[in-house]
Amino acid sequence: MSITDRLNINSLSVAGRLRELAAIETWLVVFVPVLVLFGWQFNLEPLKRVVPTFVAMNPMTALCFIACGVSLLLLSTAIPDQRQRSLAAALTLGTLAAALLVLSHYIWHISLEPDRWLYASKLNVPGQQHNVMAPNTAFCFVLSSISLLIVNARIKYANRWLAQYLAVGVVFIAMFTLLGYVYSIRAFEAVQAFIPMAINTAFCFLLLGGAILLTWPRDGIIRLYSSERGGGYLLRRLVPVSVLVPSFFGWLRIEGVRAGLFSVEIGITLSVVFTMLVSLILVWVASTALDKKEREVDRAKDEFLSLATHQLQTPASGIMATLTMLRDGISGKLSQEQTEMVNDAIEANQREIRIVSDLLNVARADAGRMKLKKTPTDLGKLVRNIVAEQQPTIISRQQQINVTAPSVTVSVDADKLRMAIENLVSNASKYTPDGGELNVTLQAAEGMITITVMDNGLGVAKADIPKLFGKFTRLPSELSEKRGGTGLGLYLVKQIVDLHGGVIEVTSQPGKGSQFSIKLSKN
Repeated sequence: MSITDRLNINSLSVAGRLRELAAIETWLVVFVPVLVLFGWQFNLEPLKRVVPTFVAMNPMTALCFIACGVSLLLLSTAIPDQRQRSLAAALTLGTLAAALLVLSHYIWHISLEPDRWLYASKLNVPGQQHNVMAPNTAFCFVLSSISLLIVNARIKYANRWLAQYLAVGVVFIAMFTLLGYVYSIRAFEAVQAFIPMAINTAFCFLLLGGAILLTWPRDGIIRLYSSERGGGYLLRRLVPVSVLVPSFFGWLRIEGVRAGLFSVEIGITLSVVFTMLVSLILVWVASTALDKKEREVDRAKDEFLSLATHQLQTPASGIMATLTMLRDGISGKLSQEQTEMVNDAIEANQREIRIVSDLLNVARADAGRMKLKKTPTDLGKLVRNIVAEQQPTIISRQQQINVTAPSVTVSVDADKLRMAIENLVSNASKYTPDGGELNVTLQAAEGMITITVMDNGLGVAKADIPKLFGKFTRLPSELSEKRGGTGLGLYLVKQIVDLHGGVIEVTSQPGKGSQFSIKLSKN
């Protein structure tokens, strides 16, 4: 399996797992209410209310959950057809109508009350509050139904976002209610003096809201959560703990105060301190994991880059050899026009080989495989040879170049240092207008070797200087567009200088030119 295949599979795996989780949640939204209706039918209290002292889920509430769950299952198929969409819309509209009728009873005392239609004789138990749909339950059904209708309507762009925002509201209300049960605070469960939302109802709303969010993980606000990038990776680890940790310490604080272990003030302080401590540990662990993941991704990209450049290098060199033989008349003498065409092809091929070479060197540097092979080298002679080799290009641009490079022998990797100096001289010529002047100097003083390349070209703004040594960095200019480049040259220069234990310094002024200095220890 190739690196790209692995990356593609990984990029799909998170979204796939989230869709699987959404499917499980949706089936639970259907299954749990079916058990509730079974409990109402056969008077099995544990199926209706979980705990004997808790309120039971209303039968109409259970029916609405089944309708919403089936609607979501129909919409979550790969490409739902019109019949599926119509059935989903009918189920959702039925749920919305029932919820609105319940709310209208609470607000305007309209007496239709669909929450009393099923098992009416079993809803009113002497000595207990009448079992009806709670107002917060009806409101959650309104939010859920509208969310599903928006998804079904396929409104461009806005549909997933708005539907998911409504689902977040459902999740928030459900969590608020569940915390009320965990903390034994009835105000969290109910609205004023009305019947509270049943605990299994709150659980189903948590599942339904989560399912709406996760069924389409590539869209809307959940898109970042499903991302394989660093933000998604971090979010998936922070969100669950950010919900569970404060909830747990809040429960400890309340129970500690109720048991008389400490005062309310101390309980709040302990809860805040422990939440802060766990949050800091979590951020540290998550950041470490993110850093490790990014290194793995970088390593995969470097492997791919190295593999690709190796594969490109051989055919590019073969093309160059063939073109050179063709130009030299191996297969017959060429006309003037043919010779010019072959020369243009050779020049283009040379550019391709330089790009491939730069990419390969970058891959080696990033992977830590760029090693130095130091030998005693006459740096003065090296500098003079580099300038001589680039002289034809410089002359073609009507530029003048001055060289001051006395012989100085230092132990360096001649090939790699040559690459660095060639890049500096080439860049100086490239970013200097025709007719400009370049100066290359080599100085040895106080145990330090300084190689300086200076031009009177375009120059660089002070704020842009730190950007120069990044990968694929090319500052916009007319000459940059005209004369091209990979944006890798200065990155490689810095890597090579760093390997030699040296430094590279830059001074520049827009419109007046730049000066790049490589400083190496003579020892």
